[in-house]
Amino acid sequence: MCSLVDRLLDELAAGPRPADLVTRLSLRLPSLVIARMLGVPEADELDFAELSQEVLSQDASPKEIYAAFVRMTE
Repeated sequence: MCSLVDRLLDELAAGPRPADLVTRLSLRLPSLVIARMLGVPEADELDFAELSQEVLSQDASPKEIYAAFVRMTE
């Protein structure tokens, strides 16, 4: 997990200022940890995290949520 945090912090440091800590770190870290636990290949972890946020979004329509879920399971 330390390598995940290090990677996210490196991305934060290299990104624009001010950084949105919630969006860029706090929301992504749990999804990335779950991806590792599920055996998602490292190359697909960021996609998995982004799609997880879409599936769990309260702002997305049912159609958008379903589409993200389908992409996640491909």
